[in-house]
Amino acid sequence: MPSFSKLKQIKELRTQAKQMQNSLSEEEFTVDHRGVSITMDGNQKIKNINIKEELLSPNKKSDLEKNIIRTHEHAIKKVHKIMAAKIKDSGMSLPGIN
Repeated sequence: MPSFSKLKQIKELRTQAKQMQNSLSEEEFTVDHRGVSITMDGNQKIKNINIKEELLSPNKKSDLEKNIIRTHEHAIKKVHKIMAAKIKDSGMSLPGIN
């Protein structure tokens, strides 16, 4: 059975995680890639997508689909890097984040 101090540590970690989540939700990041722009908050929620007009023609459909996927991947990576840096700066110690 976990000791009281372990339960207290878990509660503190949950509180810190919730504060971090709230902080990240207030930040927005925009990534542009080949005519597609995605704005995402720190919790990886897409806030906005902009697509250049020339990508909207029917003969560019395949390119547009690929560009949306790649831009989203770049945005996710950017948010992950920022989250990891914030967690590290906060002093929270989570496995796998150095």
